[in-house]
Amino acid sequence: MIFVYVKHYLSANGIKYFDETWFPHVESIIQQQKGYRGIETTKQPDDPECVNITVKFADHETLDAWIAYPDHQEVINDLDKYRTRPWHWFRTENKYAPKNIEEWNEVPL
Repeated sequence: MIFVYVKHYLSANGIKYFDETWFPHVESIIQQQKGYRGIETTKQPDDPECVNITVKFADHETLDAWIAYPDHQEVINDLDKYRTRPWHWFRTENKYAPKNIEEWNEVPL
């Protein structure tokens, strides 16, 4: 199984949009993808702007197919107007992401 950990940093309005609109929409799309195994989101109590997402796919090929899916980049871009900082992601076969954010990939604003 492949795990992707994502940290989005959003304004208060962005958190509301994420919870009420964005995440339910993404969840409805991703559940239809071949190899999909799960998606969940959590908030970070020590950082109210940070929303964590964990995505699970069967293997690298099915994850890459989701990344190449035409709506994937569009839904990522939908959060751009709410971002307060660059976002981060980490892909691994291990079910744990590094605690040190410097080991993650950063996506600039």
